[in-house]
Amino acid sequence: MMLKNILNQIINQNRSIKRLIVIINDGLISVLAFSFISLLLDGYMLYEVSFFIFQIAIICFFILFRIYDNVIKHLGGSYIYKLLIALFIPHFCYFLYLQIFPNNLNYGLIIMFNFFVTFSLIVTSRMFAKSILYQSPHKTENIAIYVDQNYSSAIIDSINHLNQYSTVAIISDDKKSKGLYINGVEVYDISDLKSLILSKKLSKLFIASQKNITKLKNTILDELSNAPLKIIEIPNIKDVIDGKYSFDSLEDLSLEDIVDRKTYNLEILNNDNTFIEGKDILITGAGGSIGSILSSQIISYNPRSVILLDHSESALFFTQQKLKKMNSNVKITTKLINLADKNLLNEMFRALNIDMVYHAAAYKHVNMLEHNIISGVKNNIISLYYLLNECEKNNVSNFVLVSTDKAVKPTTIMGMTKKFCELMMFNFKNNKNCIYSAVRFGNVFNSSGSVIPIFKKQILEQDFLTVTDKDVTRYFMSIDEAVHLIIKASLISKGNEMFILDMGKPRKILDIAKKMIHISGKTIRSKENPNGDIEIKIIGLGNSEKLHEELSEFSCKKTTEEKILKSKDSDIEFNNVDKKIKLLFECIDNNDTNKISDFLKHHCFK
Repeated sequence: MMLKNILNQIINQNRSIKRLIVIINDGLISVLAFSFISLLLDGYMLYEVSFFIFQIAIICFFILFRIYDNVIKHLGGSYIYKLLIALFIPHFCYFLYLQIFPNNLNYGLIIMFNFFVTFSLIVTSRMFAKSILYQSPHKTENIAIYVDQNYSSAIIDSINHLNQYSTVAIISDDKKSKGLYINGVEVYDISDLKSLILSKKLSKLFIASQKNITKLKNTILDELSNAPLKIIEIPNIKDVIDGKYSFDSLEDLSLEDIVDRKTYNLEILNNDNTFIEGKDILITGAGGSIGSILSSQIISYNPRSVILLDHSESALFFTQQKLKKMNSNVKITTKLINLADKNLLNEMFRALNIDMVYHAAAYKHVNMLEHNIISGVKNNIISLYYLLNECEKNNVSNFVLVSTDKAVKPTTIMGMTKKFCELMMFNFKNNKNCIYSAVRFGNVFNSSGSVIPIFKKQILEQDFLTVTDKDVTRYFMSIDEAVHLIIKASLISKGNEMFILDMGKPRKILDIAKKMIHISGKTIRSKENPNGDIEIKIIGLGNSEKLHEELSEFSCKKTTEEKILKSKDSDIEFNNVDKKIKLLFECIDNNDTNKISDFLKHHCFK
């Protein structure tokens, strides 16, 4: 106990005191080693002025080479190399001095022995001090790093600074490097990852290079789907080496970061910029997952002003603060409005000169709207009806509706309200003042209501994951890509067009659940593995929920944009819009959810 208190007192000393202790340690080792070797070889020792200058020179070179910047906690290959050079220079200079001014002692042999003995003792003293002062209270985790060879040594040193990690493998895409050792760690090929998890008991993989990253990510997804391995991506390796990033602050790589979708160019194009530049843009649902990213991307095109509309105070405030940091030259107006409030909406349009509208506001949670039909109709349908009227009255030039694949052959209240919105917009007026378009796509990663954040929360809580059906599939795309394509679609729209985003192939939700469990470093609990961490429960499809979603009822045509298609959904006739809205109002006033449901399911789209 007494020893532990002494060690804690040493650890808690300020850096200057620790440096002084190490300098005294190095000085004593150097003097005593030289004296002992002299006595051993020649039987006596002369303490001349040149000897003390030599000893002072050693400490000075240690300071010059910044040996004392890392006292003892952080030892690595680069540190040992600097120590070796800093010790060699004064020994070599002292040896040359004694060749010019010799004395009776056999100093040539003594200096040679002293160099090796002093170096060994200093390194040993550092390692011994580190082992007793900085013992980790936790069991170390075996990790592998994927890194360019140029940075291998430095990154290993950086990781080894953390007592909780032990680097047991370097992963490289260069087959010629396989079998080499860097800082005592063997280099392996990407294909060896699966066997390393078992043989080396790997728990984490740090990705510190983007070289041939697609091959690595495909390996993680395809070959490691049954292996609990946490994936952590280092955003900038130079920043880590320079100490700007802490390994403790790095976040685990999630499924959306490694899913094998091709990277899409999100660069701003000049013609996009002129389309939005200098305009007054209204974004509804600006506090939501789609709306907030839409706001962030639009402000980068230098509009004259951005009007952020949402009925959530906290979400709206968060988006406003984010945009202020991005572009201080753009005027940002916030409107805390429920779109179903006709009077507030009218006042806003009278007060502001709005050129374009991106309508992202909607209730999107399928199961929740099944039990909140009136709220869903008011928020999705009635709000859009009011909004379209205002756009027509105030000569808005462009209107973009953010839609969903749930609107294709809808079977749920959410899907039917969105289908209603699409058709109402396309058939709103005979003589339109505004260019209307809708952009339809499936799930986006991390959007509210998406399965990905739900799975993340369940994994974090060590809860079971719920999947509706083992065969259920959904489309997925990143929010950034989807939003960029929404803006692109508005650019190429000529009016009354339904745009469909190319989302690739649909993915099985069960496979996503499995991969998310493994990427988080957990194992699946099942009959075959009863001691696993997290169970996946098949709970059955909800009422009217589809096994597979579609993006269009019709075949799609290509547009000038690679990832944007166009369908004939906008040609579907939808007559008597005002009459249908009036019927919905009557049902809302009478709180008649059954009639609303019956109307949407059986009569509305006939």
